Amino acid sequence: MKKILFTLLTFALGLGAHADVGRFFEGPLTVTVNGQPATQLATIFMTDGEGTSPKTDQPKMSFILPNFSLQQGGNLMFVGNVEIRDVECVEDPYTGGPAGQFSYHTQQSITIQPGSCPADAVWMGPMLGEVPVDLTCVLRNEEQMTASIKINIEMPGIGTIKVEFESEATGFENTDDLTVTVNGQSTTQKSTIYFTRDINEVPGQPEKDFSTIDLTLADFMLVQGGQTLYVGDIEIDKIKLNPLPGDLYLSEFEYTGDITVKPGKAAGVEEWIGPMLGTVPLKMKGVLNVISDAVAFTIDIDMQSTLGQTINVEFGHYGQYEGIDGPTVRSAAPGRAYNLAGQPEQALKGIVISGGKKQLIR
Repeated sequence: MKKILFTLLTFALGLGAHADVGRFFEGPLTVTVNGQPATQLATIFMTDGEGTSPKTDQPKMSFILPNFSLQQGGNLMFVGNVEIRDVECVEDPYTGGPAGQFSYHTQQSITIQPGSCPADAVWMGPMLGEVPVDLTCVLRNEEQMTASIKINIEMPGIGTIKVEFESEATGFENTDDLTVTVNGQSTTQKSTIYFTRDINEVPGQPEKDFSTIDLTLADFMLVQGGQTLYVGDIEIDKIKLNPLPGDLYLSEFEYTGDITVKPGKAAGVEEWIGPMLGTVPLKMKGVLNVISDAVAFTIDIDMQSTLGQTINVEFGHYGQYEGIDGPTVRSAAPGRAYNLAGQPEQALKGIVISGGKKQLIR
């Protein structure tokens, strides 16, 4: 997760104000050039496109492969951001597709954009002009993605590049208020957290388990005595989700243990104090909305032995659950919908997915 997170952060920062970052999928990416395959870890972003798909009436989606590179003749070639916009959904559970499966396909010409990581790379993609691409993507139960992209690059010795991707985790970003309290003094600012929902194998069963998440509070900093202390990235893996009793769409999570703060990625910061602190005791409690994928939590960081204080961090107004938007609630009405297992839902009651959005129908 750590290498992929670095790609995610640098790409998001390159977009500016996280304007185009939504759900993302992590996993191995196999790039084949002239019959020679090479595999790397990658992140593919899936964001809302413009318009609806004629065949299925589902929303169009956009797919972005940031900082794409390939091996050629033993050399690493930096290509850039492959952005394929407004891709139609060509098959869904209501047009003959398997339950819970959405298929996307497009053939179009794109202009590859410069990447952002590494910062000093020379990106050849923008020099190629318009490049024909052929994308096929399958999304299963909103959690797993497989994708195949053919990129036709007219350069000697390259030709058609075949890119194959299969996700191992799906993730989200949340931007909300982050309140940091030190010695009774609180400061609030907008901050972004990233979490991935793990895809865990279940021994002896074909079903996957999505009951754990990895969470990162990136570029954490605090204000003390009028000065800003740059702490770093707080990363916690394999946090267990538990359904909140009596609630249809909230899951709660807790974590107690020691962590090692990682250096942050924010540009212009020369020194992060977190890695110098060694292991740090931490307690976390939070909730996740399984419909809107919004998260809220509180963290107590015990830095008595190092900084002489305990730091409280609250994200998304955890105390009042104000940062967790409830699902869309409407009366039962006819329409195409399926349940969270991806099966067509006829009763139209409870949590369903309709029109590409999760809803609670009573």
